[in-house]
Amino acid sequence: MVVCLIVIAILVVSLLMGIPMAIGLAIAGLITLVTQFPGMPLDMAMQQMYTGLNSFSLLAVPMFMLGAEIMCSGQCADRLLKFIRSLLGHLPGGIAITSIGTCTLFGAVSGSTQATFVAVGRPMMKELRRQRYDNSHSAGMLMSAATIALLIPPSISMIIYCVVANCSVGKLFIAGIGPGVLLCLLFMIYEAVYAKRHNVPTEPRATSGEIRRAFVDALLPLGFPAIILGGIYAGIFSPTESAAVSCAYAFIVEFFIFHSMTLKDLVNACINVGVVTAECFILVGTGQILSWVLSYAAIPQTMASGVANMGLSPNMFLILVSAVFFVGCMFMDSIPLNYILVPIFAPIGEGLGIDPIHLGLLVVLQTAIGCVTPPFGYNLFTAMAIFDLPYTTVVKKVWPYLAMCILCTFILIFLPGITLFLPNLAFGS
Repeated sequence: MVVCLIVIAILVVSLLMGIPMAIGLAIAGLITLVTQFPGMPLDMAMQQMYTGLNSFSLLAVPMFMLGAEIMCSGQCADRLLKFIRSLLGHLPGGIAITSIGTCTLFGAVSGSTQATFVAVGRPMMKELRRQRYDNSHSAGMLMSAATIALLIPPSISMIIYCVVANCSVGKLFIAGIGPGVLLCLLFMIYEAVYAKRHNVPTEPRATSGEIRRAFVDALLPLGFPAIILGGIYAGIFSPTESAAVSCAYAFIVEFFIFHSMTLKDLVNACINVGVVTAECFILVGTGQILSWVLSYAAIPQTMASGVANMGLSPNMFLILVSAVFFVGCMFMDSIPLNYILVPIFAPIGEGLGIDPIHLGLLVVLQTAIGCVTPPFGYNLFTAMAIFDLPYTTVVKKVWPYLAMCILCTFILIFLPGITLFLPNLAFGS
């Protein structure tokens, strides 16, 4: 209990003082180690930081990021958008539905909610304004739709979870398809109803020739999910190797075929990804220190015993986990939250007979929700930057989408087959 109080106090003070989260995690881990386990050599903390970063799966993170950065500077997002628009643009709320569908499809290419948001949000905001959608609704819809990228493989959040929980990246990747499609459909249905109620004009239906041309133009971008998922589940390469292949594919498509980027653009993309990767991996390393200290203090075992004594059912436990991550992601980046909480909750879930892939998907879903949850969801601040809108406008109409995300959480808790059907089909139950 003393260890928990020390860690919580240090993290809260760090948050209130504006100290970078990575430093707060390191301070919390080191102070706890010095005060509660004075005989433990401090160099163990450095060894644990190395251990946290010494994972083959983590190599996929910068490569997926670089692939997304290359595509954001090229034509892939625009070609996917035009293809989805040719299929769905004539429906009620067609522009909004097109935006949601494109975010879902681009998520299967990028693995990043922010890359998806920037690539799709910028061009679609103009179209939404043209059809008289107000800024608050458009911003809420676009930044919420972009979170689907964390559920659709390849997902960087899934990789981080699997590294912490020591479970299969490939299984969690394929488990995200059903929930991602479910959330996409919920958003689309809402937009169709909204368009009907507010008399939003519809676009003319695309001709078969227009659809065919849009499909041909989108063939190469559509190759990304085929390469990533097909390669993994055909056993051709691992998830990490698929990241390298998709990154190379992105460069070949944008540089040699579309001629949409220069070597200077590639250098800038590498620099941007290098900075983000450094920030991400510092969090991973310091998060591992704190996770190790908590494990050494037997916090997971104590918590597991406490939960067992509470007599929670598996579904009630999943609701508890979702609620804790939902609240936590309001205030903290998902990476340190994974390193603090997953080592505590994963063994408890295993003891209750919960599939670790199902638990992982629910955790990733809460991570996605946290991207758009006030006060500190980072898609909120991205929306302010790329749309030049005040904070109050950005958050004003995000609430219906948060409600649908929460509804999706409960659906997945009580209908786990949506999550587990494809992994069981691909890998066996």
